[in-house]
Amino acid sequence: MRTKRGKVFPCLKTLTGTELLEMSHQSSPAEVKVTCFYLHATQSPESNISSIIIRTSLPPTLTVNPPVISETDSVTLHCQTPSSVPVSQCHFYTLSGETVKDVSCLKTLTGTELLEMSHQSSPAEVEMTCFYTVKLGESHYLSPHSDTSSVTIHSDTSSVTIHSLSVSTPGTKDSSYPATSQKTASATWILNFIVVVAGCGVTVAVILLVSAILWNKKRTGERREPQNENLDAYPLYCSISEEPAASELKGVMYSTVQTH
Repeated sequence: MRTKRGKVFPCLKTLTGTELLEMSHQSSPAEVKVTCFYLHATQSPESNISSIIIRTSLPPTLTVNPPVISETDSVTLHCQTPSSVPVSQCHFYTLSGETVKDVSCLKTLTGTELLEMSHQSSPAEVEMTCFYTVKLGESHYLSPHSDTSSVTIHSDTSSVTIHSLSVSTPGTKDSSYPATSQKTASATWILNFIVVVAGCGVTVAVILLVSAILWNKKRTGERREPQNENLDAYPLYCSISEEPAASELKGVMYSTVQTH
């Protein structure tokens, strides 16, 4: 170790890195080259040169932004190094996977890339650290690791549940009441009317027909508004009492109509 003056030590000496840096007037990281000689009346030849690498004790600081992402989102990794250190490269390291080398200490990765690096699948929490390298001569030396930072990665897929809703209003019928019921009721009513015509004669049939038309129009108008009435058919029946023939009653005809 070349200094202005050599220092006298015992032939076995222990020194700290700080002491070596002070003796060589360097700062970490540094490579300190040391040689020795002894005195016996005169100075002996110098020994071969040995090198001592003194690494920096300053770890970097790792920040992740944002800390929660999806597989397709990106996260920015920043390995902040000491300003006094000549950094050569930064390395980002996943605790369960591999190391990513980058000349820049600012790196952007997607959630998918982080999952591949850590050999995980979403959802997952990827824990990371970083460190940097310093080039001294022809060699690169590693810094201490940063503290651990975590990135939470959620899955992009989401499930959607569709619920069937049924809305009913008190006092009204379900709006989903099939329209075929009304058609069936109308067909039944027409069939019953034909039976009445066949059993009651022409005059009574005309009277019933007019009444049926008026009643049907009224009923059709009422169906345009929500009703609480039952849509059952109203069959008509004609009861003819056992009386003498029409010719014996001098043309008088009567019938009894019962509604059920």
